[in-house]
Amino acid sequence: MSWELEPLVADNNALSQVAEFFGAEGSGGTPKTYGRDSVWNYIQTKLATIALTGNASNLTGINNLPAGVLPVTLQDIATANWTQGSLAYYNGGHITPLGLGTSGQVLQTGATNNLQWVTLSALAFSGNAANLTGTLNTSLFPAAVQDLANVTPGTGDLFYYGSGGHWLNLGMTAPSGQVLTSNGVHQVPTWQAIGGTLGQLAALALSQGDVLYFNGSTLTNLSAGTSGQYLMTQGPGQNPKWAPATAGGLVIGNNLSELTATAGTARANISAANSKANGQTDFISGLIPTPTNQAYELVVNIPFGCTITKTSTICTAGSCTATWSSGGVNLGSTNSVSTTLAAIAQSTNNVITSGNDITVTISANSSCANLSFTIAYTYQLAA
Repeated sequence: MSWELEPLVADNNALSQVAEFFGAEGSGGTPKTYGRDSVWNYIQTKLATIALTGNASNLTGINNLPAGVLPVTLQDIATANWTQGSLAYYNGGHITPLGLGTSGQVLQTGATNNLQWVTLSALAFSGNAANLTGTLNTSLFPAAVQDLANVTPGTGDLFYYGSGGHWLNLGMTAPSGQVLTSNGVHQVPTWQAIGGTLGQLAALALSQGDVLYFNGSTLTNLSAGTSGQYLMTQGPGQNPKWAPATAGGLVIGNNLSELTATAGTARANISAANSKANGQTDFISGLIPTPTNQAYELVVNIPFGCTITKTSTICTAGSCTATWSSGGVNLGSTNSVSTTLAAIAQSTNNVITSGNDITVTISANSSCANLSFTIAYTYQLAA
């Protein structure tokens, strides 16, 4: 049995071997016919010829392949001299190996876009790469990283973004107690001493119980007073002070019994303050239109004791005599009533007991009309 191979046109070098492999036309264009065994032997012979002249297990000797049998990239990989750890990269025309660099080197793209191994310390810094000291290669890191690496900060320094487009450090050179102050939009911050009200407060040495007040120019503190004192104002334009709870002052009760006990003291204080030595002053006034010779009860059952200090009289016509008494005892002086005001001081028998009456007795009446009178007296407020 035999097979007839169809003719295959081979018009370029890439297919010349293939055309021979499958059997080209014989001379005169007649297809050649082969027996099965002849074809198989022919294939084995040609495969051995076109495959490799070296070791087929690792593709050595592949350069003996006719051009065009394998793609260029595969042929590059197959024909390159590879060592363990090599990298493959495309150099613009072929796949080529990049051998191992030395320990610690890093991979960097070159100016022609080819790769290369470089030493990090030489590439990045002129100083110590371990702690970022030295000068950064400006082509390797962003500007912000360069700024931070190139600065020499001190403990407590702050970083801010400067107007020149770089990060800068604000050193901790200010005296203790200063504060970070903004100087406005797009301005560099600065350390400044605390001023104004905050500065006044910061300057005070306060103790527990102190009271702050304004003395007209600055804030100051009033140290805590002694136990039992109270804070007393001294009026506009004056500083407050601690004052004792004495006569005329404030009395604070801690419970009901103390409040009850101090109520009398408070009334006595008020009485002493207002009436001083002579007590509170008050008066009684009245009018007798047509006086006759008789006694007139002016006050009945007076509710508190008092001391009459003066009696005053006047009338619109005529005259008479007015005698003043209480509890059946005449006051030391009488009033001669006329159209002229008569103000008589009373100094004897002038103390009136609570519950007694006050009486005026008219005598020696001579057509007296419209008798007006006023009785002035002093008294003590009830305790």
